[in-house]
Amino acid sequence: MPRRVFDYEIIDCIGQGAGSLIYVVSHEQTHQLYALKHVVKREEKDARFIEQLENEYQISRQFKHPALRRAIEMRDDKTMFKKANQAALVMELFDGGRWRGAIAATYWRRWGYSRRWPKGWRRCMRWAISIAI
Repeated sequence: MPRRVFDYEIIDCIGQGAGSLIYVVSHEQTHQLYALKHVVKREEKDARFIEQLENEYQISRQFKHPALRRAIEMRDDKTMFKKANQAALVMELFDGGRWRGAIAATYWRRWGYSRRWPKGWRRCMRWAISIAI
């Protein structure tokens, strides 16, 4: 795991997927915490992951909603003469533990004891809580 990505110090790795690693990072000047999705092109076919990151940035900066995390900035190492070998999408940091408590409390208030929940909801909630830890 690298110590730095662009102007951000890596604190911890919190996930992976779609050719990327997701880190909790701290900006070196402001010390603000963010989530950073980092893509490194190891093979030529990995360029699609950088394109996906660019598309995600273009789309996510167009909306503002409290349930969706906002993209702060996109960084890459491309120059006028070469394509990007790595790219990073800086996003708001979302605390999954708070989400887990909020979603469980919401459904608990509505449905009460879990045996009365609609069919399939118990399984869905177990899955949602398991991935939010």
